[in-house]
Amino acid sequence: MRVELEDDYDVKALRRLLGKVECDPESGCWVFTGAKIPTGYGLIGYRRKMTYAHRLSYELFFGAIPDGLVIDHVKDRGCRHRSCVNPRHLQPVTQKTNLRRGNTLAAANAAKTHCPQGHEYAPENTYDYGRGRVCKKCLAEAKRKYKARKRMEAANAK
Repeated sequence: MRVELEDDYDVKALRRLLGKVECDPESGCWVFTGAKIPTGYGLIGYRRKMTYAHRLSYELFFGAIPDGLVIDHVKDRGCRHRSCVNPRHLQPVTQKTNLRRGNTLAAANAAKTHCPQGHEYAPENTYDYGRGRVCKKCLAEAKRKYKARKRMEAANAK
């Protein structure tokens, strides 16, 4: 991998970054050994401000991170550490993709293939409303029960 750095400051930053790295031979991760935040991501000073070490690594090796994208540690490339700064383990993706790939509630829900009642989450049976999805069969059943309850309440009120 060839790196073209913009100026001496970037050369020094790369040396400082790589000086705080231990290689994990099993995963190929370059584990950042410098300062970390409680969630495990490395922090390093760059151009008079603190930045995430994995973001700096990506930018020094590949250039600017495209607008609207975040850097993901790609498990398919062997990455197991949030503190990994191996540029080959990093990929710019949307926040939505990053969350779905991770070990999060959003990822767990996205991986589900059936609703709690056992109906398949197929396009013809699923409403996707951006923040989640709903089974059409279950929604229709809930509406039917709601209307029946309202009819009962109206009849009892008379």
